Amino acid sequence: MQIEQNKQVVKKFWSLFKYADVDTILSMMSYDAVWIVKGDEQIHSSVGQKSKAIPNSPC
Repeated sequence: MQIEQNKQVVKKFWSLFKYADVDTILSMMSYDAVWIVKGDEQIHSSVGQKSKAIPNSPC
């Protein structure tokens, strides 16, 4: 991909968060994608390390 194409993919990826389009967001990520949701575990149940390979489970 060219640099401008890469930029457009990243812009699309981040714009999907505004619409909470989780299915499309996940479809753009690799199978082994891992991310961290920061915050207080006592307040938010979704805090912690997450994995696309194991949805809704900490890694």
